[in-house]
Amino acid sequence: MATLVVTDVRSGKQATAEFPFGEVAVGSDGSNDIVLDFPGIAEHHCEIRYSSDRCAVRDCDSVGGTFLGGRKVKGEVAWPSGEELRLGGCTLKLEGAAQPPVEAGAVPYKAKIREYLVDHPEVKRLIHTSAGNDELSAVLKRLIREAMVEAKVSRPPGVTEAGLVKEMTDEILGLGPLEDLMRDDSVQEIMVNRWNQILVERAGKGIERLRRSFLDEDHLIETVRRILAPLGRHLNESSPLVDARLKEGTRVNAVIPPISVGGCVMTIRKFAREPFTLEKLTQLGSITSPVAEMLRYAVRSRLNMVISGGTGCGKTCFLNALGEVVPERERLVIIEDTHELRFNHPNMVYLEGRPANLEGKGAIHIRQLVINALRMRPDRIIVGECRGDEAFDMLQAMNTGHLGSMTTVHANSPRDAVLRIENMTLMAGYDLPAAAIRKQVVSAVNLVIQVSRWGSKGERKVSCISEITGIEGAVVTMQDLYRVDENGKLASVGTVPRFLQTIGQKERSQWIQAFGIGA
Repeated sequence: MATLVVTDVRSGKQATAEFPFGEVAVGSDGSNDIVLDFPGIAEHHCEIRYSSDRCAVRDCDSVGGTFLGGRKVKGEVAWPSGEELRLGGCTLKLEGAAQPPVEAGAVPYKAKIREYLVDHPEVKRLIHTSAGNDELSAVLKRLIREAMVEAKVSRPPGVTEAGLVKEMTDEILGLGPLEDLMRDDSVQEIMVNRWNQILVERAGKGIERLRRSFLDEDHLIETVRRILAPLGRHLNESSPLVDARLKEGTRVNAVIPPISVGGCVMTIRKFAREPFTLEKLTQLGSITSPVAEMLRYAVRSRLNMVISGGTGCGKTCFLNALGEVVPERERLVIIEDTHELRFNHPNMVYLEGRPANLEGKGAIHIRQLVINALRMRPDRIIVGECRGDEAFDMLQAMNTGHLGSMTTVHANSPRDAVLRIENMTLMAGYDLPAAAIRKQVVSAVNLVIQVSRWGSKGERKVSCISEITGIEGAVVTMQDLYRVDENGKLASVGTVPRFLQTIGQKERSQWIQAFGIGA
């Protein structure tokens, strides 16, 4: 740990900040490790890398640039001790540089141990057999001692032999720096931007950057291939991107050069062990109790619903919660590109799409599964996500007796969701007039539920619930039932849903009172 002295160029005032080991992001945005509120500082201005024997700085293509010794920094350059770094309206100076903690200095000695272990025949045997934990620990303990003698390295102070054995077990047989993250139920998303930059999202509370890394680019790619190996999937130059699902439902996406310019990129999306319910969403503040009651009524009344929102905003979790309300006597057919939904329902069938093989054959598309589902005697069809021409068949299902069907789409608002469904239906290639497609949408879809990230922490909330009411000319008419106010609270706008016209006056009054909708 060292001290970073920040000097305001205009006033000469100084402030200090602790300079941590490893890689440090500097900029005006609050997500950086060191936040600088000065003129000319970009959101992500530069990165500083500090190790036991070197300190370096790299400009992040900032508009104003980063200057060291009067020269503009291009690429990564060494930052000598005592020399000032100029960026925007401030200067930075590193003082009191000390030997970094064991975790930072551990990488060189761990790399040497790992190099010895990965080529050892006993380790290869352990990888390909189902050895128990006791056997693993005993063998690795012995081999690590041998490796340290062979590489002439010693265990740093504060690192126990048991801790080192665990770390190297994770490195060699597990997922390295991701191993404990995969076991942590609070981690929902793991984002590896490059081998030395790992970020996570915990409990939907925003993204945080971790002070850990892989040993190098090869270590990251090796870990990705270890994840994919049991699935029979490959990642190489001929197949530089892959999207796969692990046995427990975790979704993995990986991209390598030349598709990914900066190196291997991996994104892991984990799903809760226990499926989301409306009660849990209410506890988390995603919806209110009256809205939860309204949605229960809407599901049991077999209204067709579309959940709309951006990537990672919670559409799948919300669809899962709605599916939990479906009566047990009804048969569900659930269709997904990658299996993510988890329903506790006694009468359901899961269908999952399949990508093409290495010869480009054998792909099973969502549209084929939707068409096949119509022959499986479903009461409701649930499509994890409509992203193409399958929207046409989904509308057909909703319009031909499969009431209560649900799906999700990517869109910024309920109205945008309707437009996307129209456009995706056109992709089916039936040359239908736009007016006919709009009539199909109006006839098929009852409610559009918009799910969004809210606030600076990115909390997932339902921001709007709209009802499709009809069509006027060339415009699909809609009315909002609930909408988030300026305080972030989901509240009724006072509109009575059109679908309440199908029930009696007494029940209608009770419904309005119970679900917080004004007459």
